[in-house]
Amino acid sequence: MPRRRNYELENLRILWYGEERGEAENSGALPKAKSLSALVDKLSARLIPEFQRKLFAIRDAWPKIAGASNARFSTPVFIQEGVLHVEVSHPAYRIAVDTPAMKKMILEKIASELGKNFCSAIIFVPAGRRKTEK
Repeated sequence: MPRRRNYELENLRILWYGEERGEAENSGALPKAKSLSALVDKLSARLIPEFQRKLFAIRDAWPKIAGASNARFSTPVFIQEGVLHVEVSHPAYRIAVDTPAMKKMILEKIASELGKNFCSAIIFVPAGRRKTEK
């Protein structure tokens, strides 16, 4: 539990040491500052469901995972029970990427980039699966 500021004690230090030294003593007694990124991570862990955080991480790393050319035609849409659903924009391209070798390569890259147990399988779905963004 965070410590509360004790204004009476702070005023007492200022009276005892004088204005300048009292302020210095008070600043030394305050709790250490925390990084904003640590606070955001802690808050997002409480507010955003785990599958959504995983999807955000995969989307951020998708060009690196799938390769730049594959990333232009495909988008991770959602994760359900460890299965990553990837939307592919063209049916012919979907046939080309929906191979066991490509799935294995992408799963290995996800494991190396984001850790094992992130997702266990990939399903390529046709375009139009996700809602249009406005």
